[in-house]
Amino acid sequence: MNPALVDWTDQREVAGNLFLVLAAICWAVGSCLYGRRLWRSSFWAQTFWQLAVGAVTIAAPAAVLEPDWSVQWTTGFVAILAYNWVVTTVLGYFLWNKVLAVMSPAVAGQVLTLTPISGFLLSTLIFGGAITLDIVGGILLIAIGLVLTLRP
Repeated sequence: MNPALVDWTDQREVAGNLFLVLAAICWAVGSCLYGRRLWRSSFWAQTFWQLAVGAVTIAAPAAVLEPDWSVQWTTGFVAILAYNWVVTTVLGYFLWNKVLAVMSPAVAGQVLTLTPISGFLLSTLIFGGAITLDIVGGILLIAIGLVLTLRP
């Protein structure tokens, strides 16, 4: 969230960004709680319930806030949904749970801050995105924060 790019007069945009911050806080709390418990259920059972609860908490407000649900079901759209469901969601939960099994949520969360950096670098390589001063500044802040929090 780049504060310079937010239209602070648009209540929906501000609320959307606040929900992003709230989601990050909830993810952190969930990761800490997950790491404190010895799980006896299978990975697939855990993933199912995480996705089921997440779907309800997303679908309910979406049904109220987005009344127009018209969708054009094209092959490309279905492929994008399948990729997001299988690769990013299921694989993401699987890898995150495996990471939490071998390291503390605090360390894992700090390493996770590399995600926007790698995403930016990949998008620049693939799509030729512009490297601007604010992006370089953001990358430097992430890197400095990572170094400061992971050093002994």
